Amino acid sequence: MENIFFEDLYYKSFSNIDFTNKYKKLMDNHKHSLDDILKRMDKSTIRKIFKDIGYDFKISSPGQFYVFYETIGNYSFKVSFQITGGIVIIYIYIYINHEYIKVANNNLTFLYRYLLNDMNLVTNQPTFINYEELKTILINILNIYEDFKKEFLKLLKEENLPEENTQ
Repeated sequence: MENIFFEDLYYKSFSNIDFTNKYKKLMDNHKHSLDDILKRMDKSTIRKIFKDIGYDFKISSPGQFYVFYETIGNYSFKVSFQITGGIVIIYIYIYINHEYIKVANNNLTFLYRYLLNDMNLVTNQPTFINYEELKTILINILNIYEDFKKEFLKLLKEENLPEENTQ
């Protein structure tokens, strides 16, 4: 199966879950002056927030990347958060049979622009001023991820592509 097929399913899945409206609301609700955002963060506190909401994210170095993998049959999903200086940058990746499916817009802010067909649109990454707000952002993004994952797997099933390796 061609990569372009899976790339199309990636974008269609996000479109079908009303991603643009959900992400716009997230950006609008979590937009702060850079003077006001939380500058210094504790990795163990952030990992505890992930655990409290039901996810076991690993810290990936260098940098402030928090990564979660989930595998369902032949399909693996990777959610990566770059959380630094009060700013949250989110990426969602797909692997099929351990092979990365390259899409142009893994970063959700760029994906938002792409789906609106306006790559020049001025947008912001979600920002936070305290850990409670960070938790709210993470819950919202992980809900989007769960909706995306369900939709992606549903579209695969509609295309008669098995979740499990049948070889």
